[in-house]
Amino acid sequence: MSGISGRDAGRRNVEVFESWIGTRRKADDWADYIVKGQLHRARIATQCGFAPTVVRQNPAVTRRLAELEDELRRQGVLIPLDTPAKNAAVEKLDDRRASIQTKTIATLQARVNQLNAEIVTLRARNAILEDDLTRHNLWERHLQETGRVVR
Repeated sequence: MSGISGRDAGRRNVEVFESWIGTRRKADDWADYIVKGQLHRARIATQCGFAPTVVRQNPAVTRRLAELEDELRRQGVLIPLDTPAKNAAVEKLDDRRASIQTKTIATLQARVNQLNAEIVTLRARNAILEDDLTRHNLWERHLQETGRVVR
């Protein structure tokens, strides 16, 4: 064990995060940490030296991060949550997903059609083979009954 309690570790994580915020303010390099209209949580965690789960699970860090993002939105560094640009990006993403789903459905439908055709072919072949087997069994029984085949 590390000898440090969970609360103490949580407080230390908040202090490290606050220090990271101060460093970023001095450097004014927020753009390096913005992904999809918000701050990149995994990159923040890596730079702060704690696990990415801390950003999601530590209530103080989560609250402070939300406050920071709101502040950056007010300053114009981050785009507001409900903007035409974000709506367009979401719509574009939805269109892309729909396109991928359409292509996937078309590919799967083509595969189903191919398999159905193969099933029809195999059923026809099976019927022919069953007829051949029936005919063969009839000949074999006839030959055995007439004594022409060794039993």
